[in-house]
Amino acid sequence: MTTSLLIQILRNPAGVTELNGIAWSQLINESRTANLLGKLFWILKQNKLEKFIPQYALNHLESEFKQHQLQKNQSVWELSKVFNISQKIDVPILVLKGAAYFYSDQNAGEGRTLSDIDLLVEKKNLKAMEAALFANGWISKEVDDYDEKYYREWSHEIPPLIHYKSGTVIDLHHNIFPVLRHLNPPVEPLFEHALQTEKCGTLHPHDMIIHSATHLFWEGEFDNGLRDLVDIQQLLQSHVVDQENGWQELATRACALNLGQPLFYALRYCKAILYLPVPKACFKLLRQENKSAMRIPAGYGLLIMDWLFLHVLKPAHSHCASSGDALARQLLYWRGHLIKMPGKVLLPHLLKKTIKSLRKQEEKKLPDLN
Repeated sequence: MTTSLLIQILRNPAGVTELNGIAWSQLINESRTANLLGKLFWILKQNKLEKFIPQYALNHLESEFKQHQLQKNQSVWELSKVFNISQKIDVPILVLKGAAYFYSDQNAGEGRTLSDIDLLVEKKNLKAMEAALFANGWISKEVDDYDEKYYREWSHEIPPLIHYKSGTVIDLHHNIFPVLRHLNPPVEPLFEHALQTEKCGTLHPHDMIIHSATHLFWEGEFDNGLRDLVDIQQLLQSHVVDQENGWQELATRACALNLGQPLFYALRYCKAILYLPVPKACFKLLRQENKSAMRIPAGYGLLIMDWLFLHVLKPAHSHCASSGDALARQLLYWRGHLIKMPGKVLLPHLLKKTIKSLRKQEEKKLPDLN
C-alpha cells in the first residue's frame, strides 16, 4: 500500500528539511486534497521549520492559514450570536467538532477549516431552538419531502439551517449518532460532563475524542478521514497522553457510553498511521470493558478492518492511490449505512435514493426549452 508523503511529514515534520522542489509540490497537492494544508503550516510553525519552506510552497501554506484564521474569527462571532439566542430562551447548547475546537482554542482547531457549525441540544429543546434560530434569520436549506422525513425521523439532526444574510450553515443535532439502531448514547451524560463557559459549553475533551471517533469510524464517509484522524491525535496529545490515568479514564468513558468500538479504531489507526504511542493496556481495557452491541473484532476480522481503513485514511490523491482504494471506500460506505439503519429501513431507503439519482440524471439530459 502506498505511503503518502504527507503522512510521512505528519509523523516526522523535520523530514521537510530533505525535500526537493518536486517533493514539495507533491506535499502541497496531497495536503490540499486531504484538507490539511492549513494544519500542515501550523505544524511546521510549531516545529520552527518555516525557513526550510520554499517561497512558492510558503505562499500556498500561508494563504490557506489566513483563510482558516478568517473562518475561525467569523465562526466564533456567529457562535456569540447563537449563544445570545439560546440564553434568551434558556436552552443549553453544546458546540461540536471543528467549531468547538475553535471556540475552546484546541490545537485540533489550529489551521483547520470547517463547512458548518455543529450544535447539540437535548431533544426536548429542539423545537424551541429551531424556532428561535428561524426568528433570527436562519432558514432551512431546501430539501424534498423524503429527505425532510429522513432528517426528522431517522437522523440525529434536523435539515441544515443557513443564515439568509451571512450564509453561515448550522447543523442542529439532538444526538451524536443516528437514532434508528439505538447505538447512540443518551445526551444527558454529555451535558452533565460538559465544560461550561459563561455563555455555552463544549463536550468534555474525552467526549470530544469519543464523538470524533464515532463520527469517523461509524458514519462511512472518508473524504476528510485523514484530517479527522489528525484531529483525534491532537486531542489525545493535549488531554490524554501526559495525564495520569488518562488512557484508562478515556477507555472507561467510551465503554460507559457504549462507544468502545469506534474509540478502539481511532486509537489503533492513530498508532498505525501517525505513530502515536498508545499503550497496549488501553486496547486491552477497551476489549474487556466494551459490552455494547458493536463488538471489537479480532483475528481475521481485525485484519479485514485494517485493510479497509488503511486504504481510506490517506489523501485521496493519485500520488497515494493503490489498488483496492475504491473497493474499500465503497465497502465502508455500505458498512456505515448498515450501522445507522436496520435492513428493513435501509433497503427501501437505498432504493428510493437510487430512483431519485436516476431521475436527476435523466432530467439533466432533457433539452432546456426556456
